[in-house]
Amino acid sequence: MKKTLMCSLAALMVSASGIAQTPDTYTVSGGVLGAANYSKFRLADPIPGTESKFKWGYAPGVYVNFPLGNVVSLEAQAQYSRVGSEYETGNATTLNQELTYLSVPLFFKLHAGKNLAFNLGGQADFLLSAKDKTLPVEVDNEGIFEHNSLGLLGGVELFPRGRVTVFGKYVHGLKRLDENANANLARYNQQIQAGLKFKLFGKTLPGTPPPPPVPVVVDRDGDGVIDANDKCPDVAGLASLMGCPDTDGDGIADAEDKCPTVAGTAKYQGCPIPDTDGDGVNDELDKCPTVAGVAKYDGCPIPDTDGDGVNDEADKCPTRPGAASNQGCPVIAKEVIEKVNYAAKNIFFATGSYKLIGKSFQSLDQVVALLKADESLMIDIDGHTDSQGSEESNQVLSDNRAGAVKTYLVSKGIDESRLKSAGYGELKPIADNTTSAGRAKNRRTEMLVRNY
Repeated sequence: MKKTLMCSLAALMVSASGIAQTPDTYTVSGGVLGAANYSKFRLADPIPGTESKFKWGYAPGVYVNFPLGNVVSLEAQAQYSRVGSEYETGNATTLNQELTYLSVPLFFKLHAGKNLAFNLGGQADFLLSAKDKTLPVEVDNEGIFEHNSLGLLGGVELFPRGRVTVFGKYVHGLKRLDENANANLARYNQQIQAGLKFKLFGKTLPGTPPPPPVPVVVDRDGDGVIDANDKCPDVAGLASLMGCPDTDGDGIADAEDKCPTVAGTAKYQGCPIPDTDGDGVNDELDKCPTVAGVAKYDGCPIPDTDGDGVNDEADKCPTRPGAASNQGCPVIAKEVIEKVNYAAKNIFFATGSYKLIGKSFQSLDQVVALLKADESLMIDIDGHTDSQGSEESNQVLSDNRAGAVKTYLVSKGIDESRLKSAGYGELKPIADNTTSAGRAKNRRTEMLVRNY
């Protein structure tokens, strides 16, 4: 059944290939034309005893054709066209009227193969001259005719793609010829034209020939690789692997893959790159393949430059051995912390001001001495107030008091980068602000000594 289906499909492809060619295409073309006109004036209301008769004329011109595909094209022409009409009245008098127009046909052309086409469009006529030739002496009578005319046209062409084309058309005038709308006669152009066109430019671009027949092929496993090229003709596989399967999708055929269900690399015969230390960084990228580490350090452990047991990423002092309790920095001596805390409790300001009182300087000078003795030390200065007054004024006062302490220390030679000052206003009370004793405790300056 499957073989029958494949044969049927192949036959269908062969059949389809017979029509899979592209048709000829065409460029813009154009040339000259010459035609004979056979025309008369069509009377809207026949006059008893008067007959309008056809009159011969001629029409040389030029044309340009624009292809809109392989079946439809648009053509414009310009013709020097002479038309007219003869009238016979009951008394055998013959009236002879001749008009000369610049005619501009514009129409669509429907090609029915290479040798036949049908035309449909319109024509505009622009009056160049009008002559009454009834008498031996011609009389110009342009004044009685409209200077332009419109009409519908339909026609047929033989050999429209050739160098020489035979054509014929009929033009049915839509606009009254008489300039005076109240004239007794209501006349309209009626024209039959036949002639030849001579193409001077334009090309036919040949289409592509049909492809050769598709050979019948056999593909037993239906994987798109024909049996002649399939190394695994009975098992569906991939074209890139000559028709053999690759279960884990690593580009290595299962027959050659030592880890057929786990994607790997050819270097390791289809198995993943090993990770000896199990740190998630494979051995080819791991600079410490037998010691678990992290990808950031190419598979090695996070370094501990100062060897204090706190790795550099967590160590605030990575080049100075310290304690984990102090984020890898050396532990500050207890007596240093106590001296700084004592000094903080002995900082005093004028009431409602941030001006330091003289009795504060002795304590602050002790802090200066500590900072100069150990340049690794830094101080955070925090100012606090009680709740008397507005929050805004308390915030400003606490900022200024902390800043005043910082300014004093800087004035004594301490680098500003080692000092931080901040005010917290009444936001961090340590006692009850409803009592005077509590408020006194809340009005304070705190100093935190650190070395990171």
